[in-house]
Amino acid sequence: MLVARKNVSYHFTPTCSSWAKLTEAFFGKLPRQALKAGDLESVEDMCRAKKACVKVHNKSGIP
Repeated sequence: MLVARKNVSYHFTPTCSSWAKLTEAFFGKLPRQALKAGDLESVEDMCRAKKACVKVHNKSGIP
């Protein structure tokens, strides 16, 4: 049946290189970098530190 459908192609993505692993690594690294920046006195300080880390990460563009 698939032989008759030439416009269908399958791409194999190994689970070890999936986008979910990259996302998990990013969100695992984010709190460590934000908390490493210094003492945080409130939840708002933590949110600001995380947003700053995301901005720096987005500027570099390196996964």
